[in-house]
Formats: sequence, C-alpha cells, structure tokens
Amino acid sequence: MDNHKQRTPIGEIPSDWEVVTTKEIFKNKTLKNYPNEPVLSVTQEYGVIYRDTIDRRISMDKSNTKNFKLVEQGNFIISLRSFQGGIESSSIQGLVSPAYTVLKVEGEDIEENFYRYYFKYPRFISYMGSAVIGIRDGKQISYKVFSELFIPKPPYNEQQKIASILSSVDEAIEKTEQIIEQTTKVKKGLMQQLLTKGIGHTKFQKTSIGEIPEEWRIEELQNITDVRDGTHDSPKYMDDGIPLITSKNLKPNGIDFSNVNYISTQDHAQIEKRSGVEEGDILFGMIGTIGNPVVVKKEFDFSIKNVALVKFDREKQVISNYFIYYLLQSSLVLSQLSKGTNGGVQKFIALGTIRKLMIPTPSKEEQEEIVKILFSVDEKINVEKYRFQKLEILKKSLMQQLLTGKVRVPIEEDEVMQT
Repeated sequence: MDNHKQRTPIGEIPSDWEVVTTKEIFKNKTLKNYPNEPVLSVTQEYGVIYRDTIDRRISMDKSNTKNFKLVEQGNFIISLRSFQGGIESSSIQGLVSPAYTVLKVEGEDIEENFYRYYFKYPRFISYMGSAVIGIRDGKQISYKVFSELFIPKPPYNEQQKIASILSSVDEAIEKTEQIIEQTTKVKKGLMQQLLTKGIGHTKFQKTSIGEIPEEWRIEELQNITDVRDGTHDSPKYMDDGIPLITSKNLKPNGIDFSNVNYISTQDHAQIEKRSGVEEGDILFGMIGTIGNPVVVKKEFDFSIKNVALVKFDREKQVISNYFIYYLLQSSLVLSQLSKGTNGGVQKFIALGTIRKLMIPTPSKEEQEEIVKILFSVDEKINVEKYRFQKLEILKKSLMQQLLTGKVRVPIEEDEVMQT
C-alpha cells in the first residue's frame, strides 16, 4: 500500500487516491410522475423519513405530486433552497419536492456508503458551505456549483473497508441507543410500580392521588421538606464570578454549567441568605423548563434564580432526598404539576403549587429499598450513556483519520487482486 501523500484542492491525501469532481460520480436524477409513492421529508436529525410516519402515506392528489422527484434506495438528496450542511442518503423509496436534488451514483468502482460518511464529514460540509450562495430566505447551492466540487476517490476495496469500519461503529451506537431506550422504559415502569404499590404490600387504600399501600401516609411536600426558591431579583451579570443557575441549566444528567451567567460574590452572599444551596438538596425548574429535578453535588458555590430548592432535615431524616427526586420525575407528581402550570409561551409553576404537592411516604426503610432499585437502573442507563458518548467520539476520530487517508486500512492481497 502506498503511504506517500499528495497535496490536492481538498487537502493532503494518499498519492494512490484520486481527486474527482462530484459530477464524475453523482448524476442529477429527475424521475417524475410517480403519484402513488409516499412523500419523504429530509431532516438533519433523523435523515430521510416518511412524512407521515403512521401509515407512511400522505394524502395528495396526482396534480400535487406529479412534479415531485422519485428517490430510490441508495440515492442521495440535497436541498437546494435551504442548505444547512451535508447531504442525506436514503434507505427508503418515495418522493421529494422539486426543492431537492436527487443524486444517483454511477460507476462500478464506487462504494455508496463511503460517500454517505464522507458527506457527513465536517471538512466536506465546510467546503460545501463555502460554495453556498446566500439569499433572503436562507442559503442555496445549485447543482451546477455542486457538480464542480472536488471529492476523494480511494481504491474501491479501501472505500469498502472504510465504510465497513464506520458502519460497525454506527451499529454499536444504534444498539447502545436501543439499550438506553429500553432501560429507560423499564425504569418508568418500575417507578410507576414502586412509587404507588411499594414492595411486598397486599392491602391498599384509596387516596386523592390514587391507590397506595395501607401503611403509607400522604403528606404535603412542605410538611416533610423545606421548599424555597431562588432570587427574584436580577443581579448584574459579570464576565466572571459566581455561576447563577436557572431552569435552563437543569439537565437529566445534572447541572449544566456550560451556559451560565455570572454574578458578584456580594450578590451571591445576598442570595445565599435566602436560598443557600447545600449538598443533597434538590433543584427543580419553575420557569420555562419545568421539572428536570437534580440532586445537588456541590463542588463549588453557585446561586439560583427561578428554581425551586427542596431542602431536607439532616437530623430527623424523615424523607429520603433520592426518594423525593424519583417522585418528582413520576407521573404521580407530574400529573399534579400539570394542573398548576400557568403561562403561554413561557410556562411557569408557582412555588405554592410545589409546596402543596401530595407525597406518598413509606417507612424510611422502604424508601431506601425503592431508591436502591431505581438507583441501580439509573447506573445502568448512565453506563450506557457513557458508552454512547465514547462511541460518538470514536466515530468522529475515525472519520477524520480514515476519510482523509491519514490512517490507512489494511487491505489483504486477495482483495487487491479482485479490484
């Protein structure tokens, strides 16, 4: 395998790779008058999908779709009118509007999946973006301009190897996503069961929040915890200082400090007098983003604004903070909150509503058992999320190395003979 490099318009690539224009591989395909095919949507998040995901059809008469373009499996699609970066490949057949260009691969020495990944490579997206023309309602790129863009053409067997490696990572990512989704469903079912039926109970009582074990009591949240909120003032923001946490910073995995405003130590000290946050407290979004409870792991000081603060009596230990944490995620509590949510575009929940939440209270021992079960499920979800993040990083690294030929994939001699 040749490990020498050559300088090209698209950067340094192996000397045994070709540089070609896109029109040498991708031909503009315009097949029309297929009115009975389903209509497709092209999205950055989900790729190419059926516009109507329920029955995979959309009711359109013949006149509406006669100018739509037929997309077959393996075709590539690019939006000419609202270019946002990258090109989508289709694994399904259907129609797209005339606002899209449909590209068909021509040539026996082309591995479509190689270019499916290459068109998602950030360097190509940036290169393609430089050819985009700005217009009033967005940006566009003509097929003529697109057809003159340069792309690499590795040997066919190497295209196949690169696509195979990246596909295997994609498969691992997809399996991990499925595990996270399934485990999250299991957690939801467990929460519903454990937070309303408990563990090992046979006798139940009817209450204002539904059926719960006879041994359990119902309390307002304010009677078993100290419920406060953050500052109502608008302190002056600074370039540096103490982070000011609002509802937008509460995420499923904890507090997001990457997008915060900062306040002075003096303003922080004033806020602390009213709503000082301690390790083990729970924060709960009240405005805009409602919910997303977070158990505080305090590594440094911060203040809160438009956030509910649930504090616990460390000496009496009447209620477990993690038991409340799980309850605040449950349908039992969310149904109560939905009745007290106000506002139009900017939703908010009053502190009084949070204080009056009706909370089922098992014995402390049973609370701990329930938390232990749910915590173990959370740990599994977090392990899979960490694996997902590592796989995403691996894929990004592999794309950068393999799609540019910076790292060559080994090709067996018999594979070379076949090409």
